[in-house]
Amino acid sequence: MKRQEKTFFVTVEGGEGAGKSLFIKKLSAALAKCSVEHITTREPGGTIIAEKLRDIFHEAPASEEFTTEAEFFIVSAARAQHVKNKILPSLKKGLSVICDRFVDSSSVYQGTLGGLSKSLMESVSMSCLFGVQIDVTFLLDCDPAIGLARVEERVQISGNSSDKTRFDAKPLEYHKKIREAFLALAQKEPSRFKILDSNKSPDKLVEEAIQHLERLSFL
Repeated sequence: MKRQEKTFFVTVEGGEGAGKSLFIKKLSAALAKCSVEHITTREPGGTIIAEKLRDIFHEAPASEEFTTEAEFFIVSAARAQHVKNKILPSLKKGLSVICDRFVDSSSVYQGTLGGLSKSLMESVSMSCLFGVQIDVTFLLDCDPAIGLARVEERVQISGNSSDKTRFDAKPLEYHKKIREAFLALAQKEPSRFKILDSNKSPDKLVEEAIQHLERLSFL
């Protein structure tokens, strides 16, 4: 059995339907087998206040346009709560952290696609991070058409239309741009990003993720 060498902060990114939730669940189980003490969390969300902000973010009324600026500031407010009250305290306790989405999602959705300036986003983001740094980002790369089909299947199985967010409902071209933006970020920071082909089985993706963490001496 492997033993954890040091704590780490891992984020998991990807477009809609990329399989992040299942991947994180299985990665968490694999890390537990490696005796890695850790938590899993998500953005927006992770704390009581941040989860309430998540509800606003995902369930904006159709009668009122949701500006990109409002999206970003809501997510940033949730992130400040999340980082200061959950992520940093966990890391300080010696727990590793696995987070479903983080600053890269803001960069893609509100930056590249939303058109917000890089200077504004960097300034606000820095004030919300309290010095925390990402060690590894696993990018689940998925053909947008496949991802959207997975979302539809998930909704049909659950029978709950609320499982489909306003982002899921965007046209295919929008989702193609999301994929391109994430891949562009990964190209800029190859030392932080590890791209995983989400067409592979979840177990195979977790195997590759564990091997990557071992190469980086986190395990």
